Amino acid sequence: MAEASMMAGVFDSEGDILKAAERVREKGLDLHDAYTPFAVHGMDEALGREETRLMSWLCFGFAALGLLSIFGFLIWAELLDWPLNIGGKSFSAIPALVPPCFEITVLSAGVLSVISFILIAGLFPGRKPDFAELGSLDDKFVLVVKPGQRDREAEDIMKSCGASKVARV
Repeated sequence: MAEASMMAGVFDSEGDILKAAERVREKGLDLHDAYTPFAVHGMDEALGREETRLMSWLCFGFAALGLLSIFGFLIWAELLDWPLNIGGKSFSAIPALVPPCFEITVLSAGVLSVISFILIAGLFPGRKPDFAELGSLDDKFVLVVKPGQRDREAEDIMKSCGASKVARV
């Protein structure tokens, strides 16, 4: 038995793809995804996606990990590995640790969040881009509808919303 193919509509403007996504969802058809050359304001709502807090929690966790790691390392270096008694002062100078702790916290949160996003999204070298042959990497907006019983209806909606091309993929 042949595998069902998805229906993809190619649009020239962000307004057209937004309108098409909203109308397809109103009709109760399942949207697979939208591929755009830049972020389109309102696309997540048009696709029916809920806001996720995953990256916020990951970023906070990475920041806490970076802060605890650098603070632990600096305390270990000051108190255990290389204690210096200069003029009878304390071995630990906590206020002096604030700038490096802050910088490493921000650095670890940023770098590890980007790496996590790349891994979660599956963006690895050599990966073939989705729907590149339809212009999704150039200047076109591609809306993809999951296969179902009402493919003809999805095609008609996309054409009425300004799709320059509708294809089965």
